[in-house]
Amino acid sequence: MKNKLTFEREYANLKSLFTTRSFETAENLVTRMLKDYTVFDYDLLLKRARIRQCLMRYEDALVDSSLALSVSPELSDAYLVVSDCLIATQRLSEAAKLLEIMHLKEPNN
Repeated sequence: MKNKLTFEREYANLKSLFTTRSFETAENLVTRMLKDYTVFDYDLLLKRARIRQCLMRYEDALVDSSLALSVSPELSDAYLVVSDCLIATQRLSEAAKLLEIMHLKEPNN
């Protein structure tokens, strides 16, 4: 496993790739990072889910965001990403349920 400094550098590179819309390269990087940094799975899974959304690979994005939700169900970001994926795949009632849960967790969101 690599160290935290290397992770931070690679994560900054990942953000840059996402910003410049280099989604294919970003997906490859985050997939490798998920193998190298098992401690940071939640953030990396959500990032890869967002990248896959941009690539219009909604089912793959749904898998990643659902995994992130199972890793840290107390964090609301994953609820939003999962619901976005469900909306994109026309599963509106499931998305509404998740958004209700997220609203209960964070009423101001």
